[in-house]
Amino acid sequence: MALRKAGISLEDIAAEVGYASQSGAAEAIKAALAKTLEAPAAELRQLTVARLDDLLASVWEDALAGDREAVATAIRIEEKRVRLPGIDKLAPPEGAAKVEKNEDAEEEGNEVGVVRFRT
Repeated sequence: MALRKAGISLEDIAAEVGYASQSGAAEAIKAALAKTLEAPAAELRQLTVARLDDLLASVWEDALAGDREAVATAIRIEEKRVRLPGIDKLAPPEGAAKVEKNEDAEEEGNEVGVVRFRT
């Protein structure tokens, strides 16, 4: 990867490192780049989940008390969480709450959620 970063052509990299063709050098560079991106992506995902947890905690009590704006905010936060790559495949922790939209209220123009606790 250092050779490519230095502006060396794929053809010259292949010759210098011993690949049979430029495509072999290109694949090696692509694999090296993918490895360098995996760790930062995982860290970013963890940081984002922690931020969403803090945001959810800030509105949670009000949402449980029935504050419609807090409920709507909690739902939006949870929707953001499940859009994170890989998050939707994780099993929820034991006793976790599940926030669901209340379809009847939505039809009336209200954005209200129902909080259910898993057992």
